[in-house]
Amino acid sequence: MNRSGKTRLAAFSAMAALGVAGCVSTSSTPSGDVAMQAMLKTSFHAQGQATLDRLTQDPVQKACSGETAPSAEVVAKLEKLELATIQPPPGGKYLGDWKEGEKLAQNGRGMTWSDPATAPNGGNCYNCHQLSKSEISYGTIGPSLYNYGKLRGVSDPTSANAAPIV
Repeated sequence: MNRSGKTRLAAFSAMAALGVAGCVSTSSTPSGDVAMQAMLKTSFHAQGQATLDRLTQDPVQKACSGETAPSAEVVAKLEKLELATIQPPPGGKYLGDWKEGEKLAQNGRGMTWSDPATAPNGGNCYNCHQLSKSEISYGTIGPSLYNYGKLRGVSDPTSANAAPIV
């Protein structure tokens, strides 16, 4: 290899090393976190139902995205707080019309930013879950929901007294 080739190889190696060094994560600092939040707030803009409140983490998100896993005490506290927000459905009827639910699951729009938040328009559930054996295209990132109620003792999903699915 001639001298010019060696010089280029050395320069390339130095650039590659700098590039790799830039990928190494370091622990965040309070000033880094503040700078990141400022950058996010100037980069994102509210549009439709996608408002800027999506940039503010709730306590569960903060606990789950920290540098270390939350303690068992923190998990128990957050779980208790979240469980307290669950409201039983009106009239105690936990199951709705499964045919309407299937239409919602099949609708691929899935509440996009351009949709009004007051008008539900689709769940896009098949992106992550299997719900029906007849659907050949479904995601596997979420658990299978095929026979979800049946596996939990729901024999008549149209019954007003169907057992809650938990």
